[in-house]
Amino acid sequence: MKYLLMICGDESAAAYADAGCGGWSEEMAERGVLEGDGVGLRPPHEATTVRVRDDELRITDGPFAETKEQIGGFVLISCADLDEAIEIAAKHPAAKYGTIEIRPVFGPPSEPVSVTSSESVSVPSGAPGSVPSGEPVSVAPGESGA
Repeated sequence: MKYLLMICGDESAAAYADAGCGGWSEEMAERGVLEGDGVGLRPPHEATTVRVRDDELRITDGPFAETKEQIGGFVLISCADLDEAIEIAAKHPAAKYGTIEIRPVFGPPSEPVSVTSSESVSVPSGAPGSVPSGEPVSVAPGESGA
């Protein structure tokens, strides 16, 4: 499952902007949970907000809303479940001085099935590779099932 970690902090968090992640990125890369590189964001006062209302473009300098905490960066992770996402977020240095919001990422309703041994899998009727009757399909070792 993929999750977006939004690293948030108040204005005092800017003091940590250049500190890096203290080995967190390297540890998570080694675990294979990072989806690309994390990204730090410029301060909210450098933001531009875009809205379209009644076909009219509205552009505002600065953040959308005045809040105590702002998003200072983000990273996309891939892990087994929310419990693992929480464990990963808790290890991030920013969790000690700010907040990390974890959001599941929209994706396909189910992940592709990779069959590596002789087992039966059910493929929903009408799905790519399905059989007309929707009955289980057996894939032998070494076959991809496609």
